[in-house]
Formats: sequence, C-alpha cells, structure tokens
Amino acid sequence: MMYRFSLRNQAKIAKALGEDYLKLLLDSLEAYFCDRTSPIDEVGEVKDNKTTGRIYIFIPSVASNSEIEFQFAVIRKTFDVYNLAYYSSVG
Repeated sequence: MMYRFSLRNQAKIAKALGEDYLKLLLDSLEAYFCDRTSPIDEVGEVKDNKTTGRIYIFIPSVASNSEIEFQFAVIRKTFDVYNLAYYSSVG
C-alpha cells in the first residue's frame, strides 16, 4: 500500500514560521511518504495514564545534519490518505 498526505493550514504555517520552514515541512513529508509501503508508526497521546484518542506521527527532517523530527497530528485517515496538522518539532 502506498500512502499519501495532505497538510492543513499551510498559509498559517507560512505566515507564522516562514515560507522556508513550510517548504522544509513539505519536503520532509514528501520524502517520508514517497514510495512508502511499510506501515506508518502512529503514536497515541497519553495523559494521566489514559489515552486521549489523539494520534501523532513523527517525520524526520530532510535538512542535512539535522536530528529534528516534526510532529504531526493525524486529523483524519481515510484509506491510505493522512490528513495532517503540524504540531511541533522535536530534537
């Protein structure tokens, strides 16, 4: 199965964090999803030892010599399409 994605609020991301940051996010997503056939690791959020129902995926940055991972909330998943919202960067 090949996976696809859509990223919500791209105009807001560009306004708040800059066009270059948005491009880095999109490039990182493209690299992660491109020709991917293995399952995507989804991580559930836990608060007070209870799962909240929120699901996140972590995408490595394509920037050279970077240890950063971008955290995206999975808003909706329909078949092989992930509708994502940028949440934060880690690392």
